[in-house]
Amino acid sequence: MANQVDISSLHSPSLIIKKKNITRKKQKREELEREIGRPKMVVGWYHSHPGFGCWLSGVDINTQQSFEALNQCAVAVVVDPIQSVKGKVVIDAFRLINP
Repeated sequence: MANQVDISSLHSPSLIIKKKNITRKKQKREELEREIGRPKMVVGWYHSHPGFGCWLSGVDINTQQSFEALNQCAVAVVVDPIQSVKGKVVIDAFRLINP
């Protein structure tokens, strides 16, 4: 596996991330971002529930648990584009109480 660096497994009570390979290019980009003082950090995720309103399904809760295991301040944003009419956007943000 040329041009790849092995990352050790991460483990938390609610999430296990298996070993992943990360390309040297991505690693270099992250180093450059830190050097110039503009690192990027994932703060959450978003998705839509067209016509169903804004809520977290069981799958969404599992996804949010994964994000909160990596960053306890992570948020899940849900948009309902069908119910968003006449300039009013139906959108909500969530965090888990007991991840």
